[in-house]
Amino acid sequence: MPASSPLARPLRLVALIALLLCLGAGLSGCINDSTTNPPVSDPTPDSDAGQDGGVTNPPATPPPPSGPTSGLKLIASGAAHNCTIRNGDNSLWCWGENDAGQLGNGARFDASSFIRIGSEAWTQVAAGERHSCGILEDKTLWCWGANEAGQLSGGTVAADQPVQVGSDEDWHRVAVGSDHSCAIKKIPVPDSDPVAYTYPLYCWGDNSQSQLGETSTDSDGNPSNMSITPLRVGNDNDWDSLSLGDQYSCALKKIPVPDSDPVAYTYPLYCWGDNATGQLGLGDTTDRAKPSVVQPGMTWSRIAAAAGHSCAIRDDDASLWCWGDNSFGQLGQGTLSAPSPTPLAVRASTEWRAVAVGKGHSCAIEKKPVAGSSPQTYTYPLYCWGNNVAGQLGVGTTIALATPTQVGSGEAWLTLSAGDDYSCAIDSDYIGYCWGLNTSGQLGNGIQLGTDAPRLFDDSDAWAAIDSGTDHSCGLKTDPDSPTLNALWCGGGNNFGQLGIGSRANQAAPVRIRGPAGTLDDWQAVATGHHYACAITAGGTLYCWGKNKHGQLGRGHTSDNIAGNWSLQTQVSQGADDWDAIAAGAGHSCAIKGVNRDLYCWGDNSNGQLGNGTTTLSSSPVQIAGSWLDMAVGGVYSDADTSAGGHSCAIQLANPSDTQGSLWCWGKNDLGQLGTSDTSEYHTPQQITAVDPGTTVLAPNFNTSWVRIEAGNSYSCAINEAVPDERVLYCWGDHSVGQLGVGTEGDATRNLPTLVDPANTWQDIGLGQQFSCGVTTAGIPRCWGDNGEGQINAASDQGAFSTPQTIGFNNDWTNATAAKTHGCGIREDAVGNRSVYCWGDGAEYQFGDGNAWKTTPQRLSLE
Repeated sequence: MPASSPLARPLRLVALIALLLCLGAGLSGCINDSTTNPPVSDPTPDSDAGQDGGVTNPPATPPPPSGPTSGLKLIASGAAHNCTIRNGDNSLWCWGENDAGQLGNGARFDASSFIRIGSEAWTQVAAGERHSCGILEDKTLWCWGANEAGQLSGGTVAADQPVQVGSDEDWHRVAVGSDHSCAIKKIPVPDSDPVAYTYPLYCWGDNSQSQLGETSTDSDGNPSNMSITPLRVGNDNDWDSLSLGDQYSCALKKIPVPDSDPVAYTYPLYCWGDNATGQLGLGDTTDRAKPSVVQPGMTWSRIAAAAGHSCAIRDDDASLWCWGDNSFGQLGQGTLSAPSPTPLAVRASTEWRAVAVGKGHSCAIEKKPVAGSSPQTYTYPLYCWGNNVAGQLGVGTTIALATPTQVGSGEAWLTLSAGDDYSCAIDSDYIGYCWGLNTSGQLGNGIQLGTDAPRLFDDSDAWAAIDSGTDHSCGLKTDPDSPTLNALWCGGGNNFGQLGIGSRANQAAPVRIRGPAGTLDDWQAVATGHHYACAITAGGTLYCWGKNKHGQLGRGHTSDNIAGNWSLQTQVSQGADDWDAIAAGAGHSCAIKGVNRDLYCWGDNSNGQLGNGTTTLSSSPVQIAGSWLDMAVGGVYSDADTSAGGHSCAIQLANPSDTQGSLWCWGKNDLGQLGTSDTSEYHTPQQITAVDPGTTVLAPNFNTSWVRIEAGNSYSCAINEAVPDERVLYCWGDHSVGQLGVGTEGDATRNLPTLVDPANTWQDIGLGQQFSCGVTTAGIPRCWGDNGEGQINAASDQGAFSTPQTIGFNNDWTNATAAKTHGCGIREDAVGNRSVYCWGDGAEYQFGDGNAWKTTPQRLSLE
C-alpha cells in the first residue's frame, strides 16, 4: 500500500500494537484447514429489495439510517480466518490465521481476537483461503494476503496490508476463492435518463482450472495459468452476485422479463472452472472454461460455493438445492453417497433465506411461518449438516449429519458464513457467533491454542497414566462410579480411528473408551503410537485400534478397519490373555506377557525392528527369546503413507522375578540409536554396554542394572540404578536438535549411552519425535531438544535446547510423556489427587481441554 494511502498509518500502528501484544504473551498465540468464501448474505431481516429492485441476492450494503448502530453487519469466512464489518461506523475487523497477511493488519501473526483494519468505512469484505478483498465506501477495491497466483492483482508479491486493485471507483460486488478473485462493476450508462447501469464481471488470479472464465496470456501472448490483472468475463453486462469455490466460480445474472410491466427479472445461475465432483451443477464432471448455465429455466436468489460442493436458493419458491461432493452428507440428502453433478432439493417444501457452505459442510437459515399469526410472522432458525469433525455443525457433537439439524434453539438468525471446518452466524440482535475448528483463533474467542506453560488436560484429579501419540493422547483414570476401576479415555486427532470411539471425528476433550462388547471398563495399561493405540484390560486382554498399514494392530492383516467400525478394538491373541505391558510406535508394536515375561513384537519390520532375524512384515506377534522387564519402540512418528523404519529396545532379565536387567536393542541404526558403538543395522537383539565416561568409575553391576527404557524417532534413553536409589539417565542416537540432552546439538550423534544431567536422578522419562521430557526423583519436570512448538516450555524463544530445562510448577510431578510436538505429565498433590497437564503445540487438539474447537456457537466479543 502506498505511504500516501489513508489506510497506511493506522495499519502500521495496529500492526505494532498486535506485535507487542503477541510478544507480551510469550508468542503463545502467534501460531498456525482450505477453501473459499461463501457469499455475504443479506444482513437485514428478509428484505425483498434487490440491486435495483426485484428479488435478490446477498447485498453487502449498509442498513438504512434507522437500522442498528451497534453489532455486526456481516461475517466473511475464509479457510481459517474471518473478517466482519460493524454496524454504525462500517469499520473492518479481522481475526484468525494470518500466515500470509490475510488479516491485513501489517503483520503475520495469527489472532484469536479482533484486529481493526485501517480507519475507513467499508461496504463489503470477502475472505478466501489465504487472501481477502473488500470495497470501501468510495467504491475502490482492495485486496491483501497471499498472492502467488496474482489473486491480489498487480503482481505476485504477498501483501499484509490492503493494496488497491487498479484505480477504478465503480466496484459493486466482490468474492474470493482459493487462489482467485472476481468482482462486479456498476458503471453508469452515458447520457441515460433516468440513470441506468451496466454490471460487467472481472476475474483475476489462478486460472489453472479455467476458474477465471477467460483465457489469460503471458507477455508473449501464450496461454497462462494465471492473470495478475482483472480479465473481463465475456461481454455481458447483467451480472448480479457471485460466489467462488476452490478453483471454480459461480455467479447470478439479472435479466429483465420481456414486456413485463412493472419490470420483473429472472436470475439464471452460471458456473465454470473445476468440476471434478460435479460442483458446477451441470449434470456431469467435465470442467468448463466459460460460464455455463445451471439448470436452464430455473431462476435463483442465492449461491454458495466451496471446496467440491455448492448450494443455491431458488427465487420462485425459496427452495434449497445442493450438488457436488457428498462424502460427508453435505448435500443434505440423508445419506453419504457418491457426488451428484445435478442439483438435489434439500428438505422439500421448506423456504430458505440464506445459505453458506464450507469444506465439507453446509448451513442455511430457514424462513418458517409462525402458525396462527395474523398478520403472518416468521421465525428464522439455523440448520447445518455434513462434516462435523471439529463441531462445525454447532449441534454439540462431532458426529457427521447427512440431514439439516437445527443449531441450538434460537429462531432469529440474520446471516451466516462458513469456513473450512467452522461456521459463523449473526442473530437478530446483530451479535456474532462462531463454532468449530479453532486452530488459528478463527472463532474469535480470544483462546490461544499453543501454550508455553503446562495447561490442565481436563478437570479430573484421578489420572493413573497418560501417553501421547502423534496428535492424540490416551490415559487411565479412576471410574467415578467404581473407584477401584481404571477407565480408559482418549482425545485429540482421530483421522484413522485412533481414539476408538466409533467414528473418525476428532475430539477436543477426552472421551471414555469401551471395549468391543461395550463392557470393558477396567484397564491396566495404554500406549499410543502414530495414528493408533493399544490398551490392556485389568484381566490381561490386549486390544489395538486405528491405523494398521504395517500390521501394527496385530490383527493378522493390514486393513485399517473392519466393516467401517472405527471403534472395533481388535484383540491381539497369543496364547493366554495375560498381557502385562505394551509399547506402540510408528509402524510396529511390542508387548510383554505371562509370568515368564515373554516379549512379542509385530508390524513393520523393514529394518529388522521385530528382532526375529528377518525384515519381513508380520501382522501377528512374533516372540523374542528371554524374559523381559521393559521395552520401547522407536521410529515413533512417520509419514502416514510410508514405512517408518524404526528400532526397538528392551531390558532382559536373568530371572523373571528380577527388577533390573541388561539392555538390548535392534533394528535401524543409521544415527546410532541402538547404542552399539556403530551405525550398522541389526535384525536380532544386541546387548548395549555402557563404558566408563572417564570422569567416574561405573559400578561393576552397571550393565545389568537397567530399570527403564524409552525410544524416540532415532534415539533412545534408559534409566540405570546400579547404586540403590540413584537412578541415573543415559541417552544415545540422534542429537541434531539436542534431544539427547548431553550438550551442544552440533554433536550430531552419540552411538554409545551418554550420561545426561548428572546433577539429577530420574523417576520417569518420555521420548517424542525430537524432544524428551523426564521427571526427576525430586518431582521436577525437565525437557530438552526441539522447541519449535513450545514443547520445552523454557523461558526463551530458542528453537532447541541441548540440556534439560525445568518446565513450570513445583516438585509434585510423577510421570512425563513426549509426543510429536506436545508433552503431557501427571502431578500428584499431598492427598493423592493426580491431574494431567499438557504443553506445546495444541493445533491438533492434543490438550484435550476442549479449547481447540467449540461444538456449539460461541459469542463474539465485538459488538
